[in-house]
Parts: sequence; structure tokens; C-alpha cells
Amino acid sequence: MRKIAYLFNRYPEASLTALRREVSGVESQGISVLRFAHRHSVQPLASDRDSREATETIYLAESRKRDLFFAFLRRLIRSPKTLIQAFRFRCAFNVSPLRFQAYLMMASRLYEILKSAGVDRLHSHFAGNASMVAMLCRSLGGPQWSLTVHGPEDIAPANLPRLAALMRLADPILTISEHTAAAVKRLPGMESRRVHVMPMGVSSKHLLATKPVPAAAPLLCVARLEQRKGVHHLIQAFDMVCGSMPALSLRVVGDGPMWSALIEQLEPLRCRELVKLCGWKNEQEVIDLLDECRLLVLPSLSEGLPVCILEAFARSRPVVATDIPGVRELFDNAGGGGCLVAPGDPDSLAQSILTMASKSPEELFSIGSIGRKYVARYHDADRNGEHLKQLWTKHAALSE
Repeated sequence: MRKIAYLFNRYPEASLTALRREVSGVESQGISVLRFAHRHSVQPLASDRDSREATETIYLAESRKRDLFFAFLRRLIRSPKTLIQAFRFRCAFNVSPLRFQAYLMMASRLYEILKSAGVDRLHSHFAGNASMVAMLCRSLGGPQWSLTVHGPEDIAPANLPRLAALMRLADPILTISEHTAAAVKRLPGMESRRVHVMPMGVSSKHLLATKPVPAAAPLLCVARLEQRKGVHHLIQAFDMVCGSMPALSLRVVGDGPMWSALIEQLEPLRCRELVKLCGWKNEQEVIDLLDECRLLVLPSLSEGLPVCILEAFARSRPVVATDIPGVRELFDNAGGGGCLVAPGDPDSLAQSILTMASKSPEELFSIGSIGRKYVARYHDADRNGEHLKQLWTKHAALSE
């Protein structure tokens, strides 16, 4: 296993820093990694590291149209059979003929670049557009391809036909949690196939020596500002909490489509001066904010495996989060680290925040340290890179 490629939809993304960490973890094993994406991120590049990643990434959908077209034409001339076979996936993907044609052209261009570079394997995350192109590249004769399934979008009922089609050529199949692995195993034809759980990881910077919880510290929420993250419920809950703890403040790190709606929500509330919407922050800034906070709050309505909880645990900070599958799995595996509340229930969230925030700094640090031990053992990005290398090498040997 000397050279592999990653294909993303948009890369790098401020909200998907864990994927960059995975790439770095794989490179730490002496593997050369080529980066591909459909398009540049629409999110701001949060750090110099992200800027460097962007310069090293080849953006297929932003290539010259003639390059894509002629790559497709060369595949049609040299291997018409593989292109004809690739067309059978269009119905499962449930995309328009025009979009599918675009995917085929990108897959043809990707095939040529990977073959010229001598790439041993192609890997993608999420059962979305990038994985469709990756699978088509494999069907055109490209290198072995593996897929990491996240959730909950990947395993939503409407997406299961697409996911089932992707599973046919993906080898190995990985998921970020046991919950997602169980859902994948229930798909038709998956009964006899093995699904490997490969969780997201934190960086070595997260696992440096931790700092005590400050005596007077704010709450912190790190989330993309969209409906399913439930930040609007957190603001409702915090407005209840601030009546009992008027010195407590809240920082929300992230951006997204609900930014304006959250500002409007805050306007009539008594807590509006105590809540700060911080926008995107880079990795080191998030670490600093975790070290400065009392605890992390994540009010999500659905999740795969929330990396911000891993990051909070790594810095020995307790977490108040919603009792949904991916989050519950983390808490169960860690053996604690905070408390869980019902999703979509601001009253229960407020009560749990009040209870947890009232604890002493020493108690909070002790609770958070439970999670740190678990994360250090199972969610180190460099160690996960080693496991990925071993897994890919094993599957390459079996396929020979």
C-alpha cells in the first residue's frame, strides 16, 4: 500500500475537520495520499492548513469541460463495455440522465489520473455524490474502492437504494459507529459481508496535557447552524438557565443556514447579551475555547458520531448532549463523561445544563476525564490511520 486517493464532495470543510485528520493519519503511515473533490468548499478556510489542503486538491467538477468530455470519449472508445455496465447504476442513484452523464465524465477523468499516478486504492466518505463518482470509477476499471458510511443521512430510508448499490463494489465497507454498522448490515445482500467500524479521530494536539476547568467559564456549543443540530433548542434552554445563573454565558462556534434565524430568535430574549455566535474557528481556536469552557452542550436531533464530543472529552470537558444513537454509543463506550437528555426538549436540556454547570470545576474536570481516557485509546487519528493501512493491505492481499 504505497499510494491511495481520497475523493470528497467539497474539501476541505471547516465542519468536517475530522476527514482532514484521517488523511493526515494515513500519511503518517508512510502512504502518499492524493486529494480529489468535486468542488471547493463554500465554507471559509479556517486555517493555513486548510488553505494548503485546498492547493493540493484536484477539483473534478471545476475541471475544463473539454478535459472531462475527452476523458469520457477515450473510455468509450477503449472500453465501451465498462461504460455500458456503468449505466445500469443510474436508476439506483435516482439522478437525472444529465447529472449521471456528468458523474460518468468525472469518473472517466478520475480513472485516467489514478491510473497514471499508480494509485493502489480510492476511498470516499458518505453515500453521496462523491461516492457515486468513486464507484463509477471503480466500475470503469479503476483501483479498489472503499467507502466509509456515516449517517443519519446515509442510512435514511430514501437513501437506502443508493447505499445498497454503492455496497456492491465497495470493499471494504466501513462505518463510523456500531449503530451505522448495524443499519448497513440490514441491507439486502449484506448478510454475509463484513462491516468494519472505523470511528473519527482527534489530533495529537487534542491529546496534549489538559488544563483545569476555569472557575468562571462559559458553556460552549460547536455545531453547524442547521435545523438538525438543534441550536435553537439550546438557545431556548439557555434563556431559562440564565435566570438562575445570570453570570453564565454561552459561546456557539459554527455557521450555516440558521445564522440569521438564531439572531432573530435571540433578539427578544433576556439571554441575548450572554450568547455569542462566534462563526467558524480553526482547530487550535476550538481547542482553546474548549480549555476555556465549563462544559460542551450539543443539542442535536440526529447525529452520526459527533466529533465535537470527542474533542471535548479529549480536553477533559464534560458534555450535555441529546440521547440519540450516535451520541449514546459514545457515552456508553466511554462509561460516562456527562449526561444525556431527550432530543427536542428545551426544558429537560435547561435542567441538565443547570445541574451540570452548578458543579465545581474539580467535579467537571473529573467527569470530563472519563471521556478523555476513552478517546485517547480509541479515537486517535494517527492510530486510526495505522488501522486503515492494515485493513486496506489485508483486503488488497485477499483480492489478488
